[in-house]
Amino acid sequence: MKKIFGKNTLLHLAVIAIFMTITLVYFYPLLEGKDLIQGDVVNADGMSKELKDYHKATGEYAYWTNSMFAGMPAYQIFGPTAPNIYFYIGQSIQQPFPYFTYAIILMALICFYILLSTLGYSHVLAAIGAFAFAFASYNMIIIEAGHITKAYAIAIMPLVIAGFIQTYRGKYLFGGLLTAIGLGMNIAQNHVQITYYIGLTLGLFVLVEFIFSIKEKTLAIFAKATGTIIIAVILAVIPNISDLFYTYDYGKESTRSQSELTNTASKGSGLDQDYAFMWSYGKMESFTLLIPNFNGGSSNSELSKSSNLYAAFKSNGVPDQQATSYVKSAPTYWGDQPFTSGPVYAGAIICFLFVLGLFIIPGKYKWWLLSATALGIILSWGKNFPFLNDFFFNHLPGYNKFRTVSMSLIISCFTMVLLALMALKEVIAKSVHKDKVQKSMIIALASTAGVSLFFLLFGGSIFSYSSNGDAQMLKQGMPQWFIDGVIADRASMFRMDCLRTIGYILVAFGALWMYINSKFSKTVTLSVIAIAMVLDLWLVDTRYLNGNDFKPKRSVVNAIPESDIDLSIKQDTDLSYRIFNVAGNPFNDSRTSYYHKSIGGYHGAKLRRYQEVVDAQFSKNMNVKVLNMLNTKYFIAPSQQEGGDVQIQRNVAALGNAWFIDTVKIVENADAEMASLRTFEPATTAILNKEFSPMVKSWQMGKDTTSTIKLVEYKPDYLKYEANTKKVEIAVFSEIYYPKYWNVTIDGQKAEMFRVNYILRALVIPQGNHKIEFKFLPQPWITAQKVALWGSMLVGLLILLYLVWIIRKTLKLKK
Repeated sequence: MKKIFGKNTLLHLAVIAIFMTITLVYFYPLLEGKDLIQGDVVNADGMSKELKDYHKATGEYAYWTNSMFAGMPAYQIFGPTAPNIYFYIGQSIQQPFPYFTYAIILMALICFYILLSTLGYSHVLAAIGAFAFAFASYNMIIIEAGHITKAYAIAIMPLVIAGFIQTYRGKYLFGGLLTAIGLGMNIAQNHVQITYYIGLTLGLFVLVEFIFSIKEKTLAIFAKATGTIIIAVILAVIPNISDLFYTYDYGKESTRSQSELTNTASKGSGLDQDYAFMWSYGKMESFTLLIPNFNGGSSNSELSKSSNLYAAFKSNGVPDQQATSYVKSAPTYWGDQPFTSGPVYAGAIICFLFVLGLFIIPGKYKWWLLSATALGIILSWGKNFPFLNDFFFNHLPGYNKFRTVSMSLIISCFTMVLLALMALKEVIAKSVHKDKVQKSMIIALASTAGVSLFFLLFGGSIFSYSSNGDAQMLKQGMPQWFIDGVIADRASMFRMDCLRTIGYILVAFGALWMYINSKFSKTVTLSVIAIAMVLDLWLVDTRYLNGNDFKPKRSVVNAIPESDIDLSIKQDTDLSYRIFNVAGNPFNDSRTSYYHKSIGGYHGAKLRRYQEVVDAQFSKNMNVKVLNMLNTKYFIAPSQQEGGDVQIQRNVAALGNAWFIDTVKIVENADAEMASLRTFEPATTAILNKEFSPMVKSWQMGKDTTSTIKLVEYKPDYLKYEANTKKVEIAVFSEIYYPKYWNVTIDGQKAEMFRVNYILRALVIPQGNHKIEFKFLPQPWITAQKVALWGSMLVGLLILLYLVWIIRKTLKLKK
């Protein structure tokens, strides 16, 4: 038994037990039967409800859904589990625990602990580093929001880094396999932007390794390690090939592809740059890494009764109950972003140790971590640093597909923790001369606590604490005393957090100073630093995710309750029709999709053409003709009576599932198509881009009014119509046109649909009685799943062979 459960193994298990305990303490409401209502998770439920109901009823998966944005591919929403070994490795860790909360932090703790353990760190130091990484504020903020795949992708990041480092240290088999597993698990989360940032971080790592290999004349070792990494990346990609394929393939038609419109703001092959850079960190805002409330924290902060805003309410005669309610969601954020749920805070002690590491850590790792930290910060500036960010956006492959550039700070949060722990390890080991450590500590103190002190003393002279939204609030009728109260609270929050940062840094500085002067033992020193670090991060985290955010599970399960309006609409027995809910934010909320087929919805990558119609036809002046052609049968709208609830409005002009038209208007390009949507009559006319004009050559203008077409069977990815035509007709269908994977037949014979009205499908139907079927079948994706299966089997075999080799090697050494 001792050979199996050695001392190190038991210590590792003990650390994991501590991780499990401390995470459970943070998420203690889970023990009370509570859970989080996470916005993105609720939206995911809304967007996938039709698909899940269909699967539950039939046992089949649909690859298209009509519940959002009038119809879109569904394989990024809900579908069969890919035969991906990395997905199942992740599930084996995640599934025993609450998936949307607890398991994320536990995964982050374990992965960073593995990284430091493979680098030879003690259990204590590895555990401290793991906590600093896992409990950084950004992780808690995105968990509260429900950005689950992003959170897991970040959590797995250290595993990928560990594999690279071990490979370039000459442990080719172990490092290569760890890289494949870590990267494979990361890709399996299907958050390409985080994977991209990891790629940038590792690109700098390889560049630094290359430079040092030239300097040290070890190019042969570098080449061997790089070859191993290439193989590892291939092994990571193949089991993920189905997910990667549909992300790439769908991206060609999504908002992250090039528009055909010439008057659009987006001229490239990706997102509009203004949209992509909307969430750009301010340059000074980067100080939130050191001082959490440097820019006021969240856009909706909860203030106390001791706040200036509360006092302003009371002095202006606002009742106590109303004042208390108002200060629970105060606009304290005054940074450059449109709004935010909270700052990216790395930790005061981590910042201090990071700067210390810059002076006492020699060699390539320092330069890699410094350059990666700087890159993460600069990329987060987006539009505020166009010199580099414009170049990246316009020239770096794939970079223009991503938005919310402030997300790049996940690079800095990782690299700062790693260099900070390297510094702590060197100080604890006393491997650096005492004089150098002391001088470096004083510099680090001045660079962090000293800077915080400067802001504490002179912040009022430098900053106005006003935000871009203050003027807008005044225009909306908020009194000046309200703005003055908020500004006073912003200043107070700023000063208090400057002070708290100074305090935590002084604690860490004092403990290390006492240690290097032999006044504290190693145990006392690490205990002081660990406790201070836990308190620092924990208290900031609970500003954005705490016990009050958890609700009884029945509330979470029923996060989208069925209303009387929903029940009323569902009395309509038509097979398919659409709802436009204008009572809220229809194009950024999938709650309507939970019960109905919606004109709106929620998705990170909508179909590009549909979004262009939304922007051009709905955003400014509502084009009811377009809503009619989309078979918008009902509107959910605010009540006309003051204080009333929402109400249903029946749209009698909705054109139904399909109709025949009299004329076709052939236009030159996408711009003309879009412009024509403002002036045409969709019941009689179809707008046709000239590229499809050969499709209608055999058709004669005019329709026979006795011709009929009717939808007789509906499934999410299958539609069946019956048509009785007295002549050759053109039928327009109120379904979104997608150029690939629709199998269209007339009486079992293949037919070819074409695009009309910028986003709809049309079909030439011969004279007579006909059965028309549309079936969505993405065969290349299904083929990619087979490739993923074979790749998973190969990776599984390699893991098994490696484990057998390790066991045999261990047994030989013990003989």
